[in-house]
Amino acid sequence: MRRDRAEPHDRPNSIVHDSIVHAVVVVPAHDEVERIGLTLDSIERAAAHREVRVSVSAIVVLDTCEDATDEVVRSHVEVGGPVEWHVVPATVRRASSARQAGLDELVGTMRRSVAPSRTAVLSTDADTVVPHDWIVRHVQALDSGLDGVAGIVDLTPDAGSDLGLDAWRSEYESSFRVDGTHAHVHAANLCVRLDVLLAAGGFGHLRRAEDIDLWRRLTSIESVRLCSDQSIVVRTSDRPDGRVEGGFATALARFRSTSGLMESTRSATPHVETERLVSE
Repeated sequence: MRRDRAEPHDRPNSIVHDSIVHAVVVVPAHDEVERIGLTLDSIERAAAHREVRVSVSAIVVLDTCEDATDEVVRSHVEVGGPVEWHVVPATVRRASSARQAGLDELVGTMRRSVAPSRTAVLSTDADTVVPHDWIVRHVQALDSGLDGVAGIVDLTPDAGSDLGLDAWRSEYESSFRVDGTHAHVHAANLCVRLDVLLAAGGFGHLRRAEDIDLWRRLTSIESVRLCSDQSIVVRTSDRPDGRVEGGFATALARFRSTSGLMESTRSATPHVETERLVSE
């Protein structure tokens, strides 16, 4: 991963670089009964990875669910395991506000004894499966001196999917750089140190593209070290009927209809140049 050359003394006094001791995964969910079980299973596997050296919590925000999503989630809570589960009900009806509700839960009631500078906040989606080393990789990145990491997504075709997966990957990977970085930001695969996330104002309340907005706000904080990493990959659904109007599923739907991701989706999921964040 490429990163900037800012020295420790260049960092703001309010941001302290400490080793991570606690990781919190925030998952917003709205009517995801068919997919969220796989998401939670994957988070549990990632938390049980033999190289995980931190405690792991997960906050699932049930946003105006009208199906049995809550039953699936609560079954994981009852079983226990390597993850300390927290369930937050919400009626905010948007992913950004649901993530913010999870962050508010973290700040308000959880882990008060753990310093924000030693807490990693990982974000994913309720239709996404994370790899077994997902938590390990993100925590290691923060422990190496970074304050935030943006991974990438790959797609898991739904039954009967008509998406041209090879064509989509070709266009998506056109922003990959030879040094291993890329120009995408997805809330489905994002990690930020808690003190830095709070300094940036949290997840916010935008109706769409809250991940892009957050990344841009993070860049405005002097000496914050961010990096994109194309080797940290999560798998997300390729469904065209997403939960956010104008979000990733909308972009995929437009790709289906036009067979041209770059022209059809920039307005929905714009690429974000990270040269300033990880400049040589």
